[in-house]
Amino acid sequence: MSFRKGDFTAADQAQLTAGRPHVHFIEMTTRYWSLPAFLNESDVGTWLYPKFAVGYRHMIRWFALHIWSFMAEAGYEWVMRLDEDSFIHSHIPYDLVEFMEGRGLQYAYRVDTHEDKHYAVGFQQIVRSHLAMFFRDPYPSALLSHCTPPSLEGLSQDWNHFTFYNNFFLTNVSLWHRPDMRRFLEHVDRTGGIYTHRWGDAPIQTVAVMLFLPEEQVHKFTDWT
Repeated sequence: MSFRKGDFTAADQAQLTAGRPHVHFIEMTTRYWSLPAFLNESDVGTWLYPKFAVGYRHMIRWFALHIWSFMAEAGYEWVMRLDEDSFIHSHIPYDLVEFMEGRGLQYAYRVDTHEDKHYAVGFQQIVRSHLAMFFRDPYPSALLSHCTPPSLEGLSQDWNHFTFYNNFFLTNVSLWHRPDMRRFLEHVDRTGGIYTHRWGDAPIQTVAVMLFLPEEQVHKFTDWT
């Protein structure tokens, strides 16, 4: 599936899908590509980092929140993202979903990185507040191992912004419909930080995985590029 918002004409789509029966273009509707009701379009000028347009922030919200319901309603059990500027350079000699299912894995990525701290202002404090409200000690070590000290205080003060570079990821759709997962994603969404502070889908997705999945269900592919 290629998700689009008016950037391919019917002729473009016909040309690109010719001889490729598995390629589909999906037009993004206002259900998934519009401001949430709790934000006002008149405030756009006050948002941080204006070089990132509203459409870019819609894209972040899509990959952080909306894609899971879309894929579930479309009948998919797994979703893999390969961004428009991402490429697979080597042969993969196995079926990725079979690999995941055979090992009890729920989420996989290829590259890790560190998010620019300017694009996460306030995010870690929201994560800390969620942990304080809904978790009990011991808190998830996968997340706190990236904080100094490895505690809620460290999360607030010195998180190293480690993220899965999610221009490629592979995950089980059902994971993102767990009540605890939905509660976290909706908590982040309701703050408006995706729009007002340009919080990225990569740190949101990374933290969600670290909070709700045991580390043995998360995999980093290293045998292909």
